[in-house]
Amino acid sequence: MQYPINEIFYSLQGEANFAGLPSVFIRMQGCAVGCAFCDTKHTWELNPATQQTAQLVAGKISEHSDNWAYFTAEDILFEIKKYSACRHVVFTGGEPAMYDLRSITEELHALGYTTQIETSGTESLHLSDKTWVTLSPKIDMPGHKQILAENVARANEIKMPIGKMADIIKLKQ
Repeated sequence: MQYPINEIFYSLQGEANFAGLPSVFIRMQGCAVGCAFCDTKHTWELNPATQQTAQLVAGKISEHSDNWAYFTAEDILFEIKKYSACRHVVFTGGEPAMYDLRSITEELHALGYTTQIETSGTESLHLSDKTWVTLSPKIDMPGHKQILAENVARANEIKMPIGKMADIIKLKQ
């Protein structure tokens, strides 16, 4: 299996339950949700014109570039192992749930890592049962994607950007 990757980098998790935990972030390319407030719009398209080699994408940090590359599970593991003191891996995007992450998350758990996915909840989840699910529901977005009930039930935590009281009312509904 090959995964479209925008960047792989090391940082501290800045949000929710794992805030402050050293983490390797796997930012995946591709998203159809269309959030107006998205801070990674450069990850939305799988444009063949911006496809690069894995060597050019690996290790870039938050360049907000739409360049991406296909990585095998072995390529991803090679990059993760560069940060030997770090044992937590976060799949983010874009929308990482667009891809079947079951084998790679199971392999990471077998190697002693913890895994987390940050997802809008609009795609079926294919990942290890041990993967921590951070559901960030996107309600009434331009992509007209629906949040799947099974993802709400599977979520370990729910994180939603709130800008006004109407956002809280939408979340409660």
